[in-house]
Amino acid sequence: LGECTTGKHLLTGGGVPAERVPELSKQLGAPLCDHLTSRYGSNWDAVGRLVASGQGYSQRLVADLPYVEGELVHALREEGALTLEDLLVRRTDIYHKAPEQGLECLETAADRASTQLGWDATRRESEMEQYRACVALSRRYRGQ
Repeated sequence: LGECTTGKHLLTGGGVPAERVPELSKQLGAPLCDHLTSRYGSNWDAVGRLVASGQGYSQRLVADLPYVEGELVHALREEGALTLEDLLVRRTDIYHKAPEQGLECLETAADRASTQLGWDATRRESEMEQYRACVALSRRYRGQ
């Protein structure tokens, strides 16, 4: 089998975060740059450039949380996200942190996923219904 090399390889984003590009930092602002750095490590600037691209990706998904639409697009394009549940539960953690568990940004997430993954209206509705069922199940478990 040979020697294990796992300890010699960094996880994606696991290196030292790239030095902040002054123009990008100024455009995004320190709070968003801090958020992206904490979420994406050394890949923060790739996500930051996407957010700053002028395509509406800088819009917050939930008012009091730092997550922005560009993070969804990044997850769909670069991380292999294929479902709304994957986007909102695992890729962004909105499900765990948002007051409505991501229902407040479900339409936006569905729009971004539909565009990136080529979903038709039937698939979009199915994904939204599956996500609502996921939230409902969690609320039943918690007695809400």
